[in-house]
Amino acid sequence: MQSFLGALNYYSRFIQDFAVYGAALYQLKEEDFGPRGDLSVAQRPFEALQTKVAEAPILKHFDQIKEVHVMLFANKWALSTTLMQEHEKKKLHPVRFLGRVLKESEMNYHPAEKEVLALLLLR
Repeated sequence: MQSFLGALNYYSRFIQDFAVYGAALYQLKEEDFGPRGDLSVAQRPFEALQTKVAEAPILKHFDQIKEVHVMLFANKWALSTTLMQEHEKKKLHPVRFLGRVLKESEMNYHPAEKEVLALLLLR
């Protein structure tokens, strides 16, 4: 699992909501892989990341002239931010993906505060 996540760390900037899906996998412990371990919680995020790597969108270059759209996502354990701009045919294309797992103290924040943290990822 560590080698899978390590390989994906490089590609995380190309995968929308990487931290959201990766958080469940990062929380796995050594004993989870033993005979009595329960990997059912990690199965869906693992498969989702496999699919997202195969279908990762091509990022566009940032254009200072074009309008910027920011998409924020925050849940109990992770933050995700997507920076988008309109390109061909007024279609929104991703310019940058950012995300991270919340620290233990941040998990108690109000959802609005978590979204502000997601916005601060852009600085």
